[in-house]
Parts: sequence; C-alpha cells; structure tokens
Amino acid sequence: MITPYLKLLGMFETKEGPSFTTYGGINEDVYSWKQYNGTGNTTVNSHGLQELVFDISDATLMGTNNHLSKMPQVVSRYQIRFDNEMLKLNAFRNCTQDPVC
Repeated sequence: MITPYLKLLGMFETKEGPSFTTYGGINEDVYSWKQYNGTGNTTVNSHGLQELVFDISDATLMGTNNHLSKMPQVVSRYQIRFDNEMLKLNAFRNCTQDPVC
C-alpha cells in the first residue's frame, strides 16, 4: 500500500504587492513547509472510490487582486510528497528479515 509513504505539507503566506510573509504563524518562514501528521489515511466515498483524508483546516480564503481597495491576499498551498527514503528503509528492513529476499 502506498498511503503510508505520502506526506502532506502546507504553505500559508500573505501577499502584498510583490512581497510574501508568513500568515498567522503557521509556517516558521516563507521557506519552511508545515508537515501534517497522520496523513495517508483513506476512506471510501459515496461512489465506492478510495480517497485520501487530509486535514486542511489551516486553509484560508481571503483577499483579492481586483478589488477597489486592495486587501492582503492569503495564499494557501498544499503539496503531497512521496517519502522515497522511508520506502527504501522499509524495503531494506523487510529484506534483512526475510531470507527469500
């Protein structure tokens, strides 16, 4: 199963003109992504398809670029990354414990 090797990361920034700053203290700085724990959980939806379950409660919708009085924009970005190092480590452990491997 692939789901234990998936990681969800989030970046939350305030954009004013060309500059970005972190939003609400969620990220340490504009280069550090927040990593969510407990990712890789799955559920079956109403169509019988398997879905990944992620907590995206940090997502914020605010601001616009074409409003008469400019508001700060909040940019919420998410990435799903595959943890290749953990896959290799688990494969190595399994091979050292299984003589057939």
